[in-house]
Amino acid sequence: MLLPRDALDRSSLRRVVTDRIIAEWSAAGHDTADTLPPVPWPDDLAIGAGGIGADSLDLLRLAGSLNEMFHLHCSGLEDLLLARRTLGDWLNIILRSWALHPEAITFATSGSTGTPKPCRHDMVALLREAGEHAHRLQPRRILSAVPSHHIYGFLFTVLLPAIAGVDVVDIRSGLAPAGLPRAGDLLVSFPDHWRYLTQSWAQSWGSMPGITGVSSTSPLPEDLAQRLRADGHLRLVEIYGSSETGGIGWRDTTGSPFTLLDIWSSTTGLTPDGALQIADADGRTALTPDVVETLSPRTFRVLKRRDSAVQIGGINVFPARVAAVLEAHPAIAHAHVRLAQPIARSHAHLKALLVPSDPAADIASLRTTLQAWINRSLTPPERPHSLRFVPALPLGPLGKPVDWPEDIACL
Repeated sequence: MLLPRDALDRSSLRRVVTDRIIAEWSAAGHDTADTLPPVPWPDDLAIGAGGIGADSLDLLRLAGSLNEMFHLHCSGLEDLLLARRTLGDWLNIILRSWALHPEAITFATSGSTGTPKPCRHDMVALLREAGEHAHRLQPRRILSAVPSHHIYGFLFTVLLPAIAGVDVVDIRSGLAPAGLPRAGDLLVSFPDHWRYLTQSWAQSWGSMPGITGVSSTSPLPEDLAQRLRADGHLRLVEIYGSSETGGIGWRDTTGSPFTLLDIWSSTTGLTPDGALQIADADGRTALTPDVVETLSPRTFRVLKRRDSAVQIGGINVFPARVAAVLEAHPAIAHAHVRLAQPIARSHAHLKALLVPSDPAADIASLRTTLQAWINRSLTPPERPHSLRFVPALPLGPLGKPVDWPEDIACL
């Protein structure tokens, strides 16, 4: 088995650090497209002026993020990130620390409720999971459409290729030319990207036999899964899990139940709120993030989120939080936000039903004002695509807001 200290080489670490910096830069409100240089970044790229452009506060944020991820405090090298300010320096510091303390790594959740939650993982457990995926999928090459600093990308585009001894090609800017799939490739992606591929490469799948795809971060809609599997040339494996747990289950047939990964040796039944509790051979325990239905000791169906989140583009979004932000606008008395019912070839998004504070408000003007508020106050995945204004919210028998019909009378 690959040892934790051998799991990160300089090339893979460059991808992880670059992705983490870009994510932190975006989270701080910077425009990554206009302010950051194109990747891959060279060793002599300055973190500050003349390179990335980080000021003193940005530097603290970036250095702190990488310290948390790679546990530089364990080796006492964390302050060196503040003193040495090129990408190559940072890679050297992290590799030096990793050689001393490769035991664990911390990822951040992709939630939209404020500061992402840190999720610590033991490297031995991550390597065990990646080894299972490598054995099941047996790739000859990895095509990656996902960032490598989240747990899904780290498992499938850092650890798995290290175990299998295969190359990684980043296809986030497009498949062609180096990323054109060929027999034996493993394409690591997520639902929105898979939908893009069905729209842009629909006529090409039939000429690409022997490809395996893997999808995670959010549920793969059944209609999309059926289209991807329709001609039988693509083996598509869906991975169920979370940032907190890592991978939990897998399936490669549309609509079938998930099977527990082999790394999970036992289950202890369902909790009162419907989660499945699982354990591995080392005694590590975890709960499914969703309410599930168990069909056998090792198979289950996912029913609904336990935390009321919905997933948009792989990001956890909380409709109740979005409604609260909308209601904070003085011109909005009440708001109800839900996930829009999926339409063929459409991406997941939110919709909002709104009651103006002033029944006589000019709706066109209010819509413009509110949209500006939304753009300032909500992240892109949280922003409703549909805003509808009504005199009152529709309520169910218990007085709680319910979903609304498409033909609801609007103002």
